[in-house]
Amino acid sequence: MLCRSRALLFGPACAALAAAAPPNGAFLNDALAKARRHLAGLPDFVCTQTVERSERGPKESAFRLRDRLHLEVTSVNGQERFARADRPGAEDRELRFLVTRGVTTTGGFSAFLRQITKAGAAEFRFAAEATLDNRRARHYLFEVPEERSAYVISVPPHEGRVPFHGALYLDAETAEVLRLEVTAD
Repeated sequence: MLCRSRALLFGPACAALAAAAPPNGAFLNDALAKARRHLAGLPDFVCTQTVERSERGPKESAFRLRDRLHLEVTSVNGQERFARADRPGAEDRELRFLVTRGVTTTGGFSAFLRQITKAGAAEFRFAAEATLDNRRARHYLFEVPEERSAYVISVPPHEGRVPFHGALYLDAETAEVLRLEVTAD
């Protein structure tokens, strides 16, 4: 069975990437540089994460959605704790205690932002001007090859570093991150 994991990240960690739009066309480079500065001082936070897990059999060409997990992620002192977003007041736990079947990964919520903003780690290309949540946005596609990736997926007893790709949507006026989509390859 082949599996694919896709995470949509929202919230204060993304909002911390706010920046003024540069006048000289270096919008993405300036936004990434400011993001690195903001991430260096990122405080403890709570965000919402939606993870879509897909699978396909050996003779199937298309992935089919297996499940969708809605989680609250709390980052305290660099450690991530999880709770189901649909169960208010649930105690924060390690992800392996909340999701006991299928592929999961931890340590990636702010790490994805750190990874793609690290100089030379991701290859970006502008995709289009877009509208997202009634805001003018600049949509970028990115790829992080395996040799530059820090993304490790574990399905006991196997573990491996994987390349990943995704999309980054920046507010066209403020360079605030509106959405970060990550897909492990």
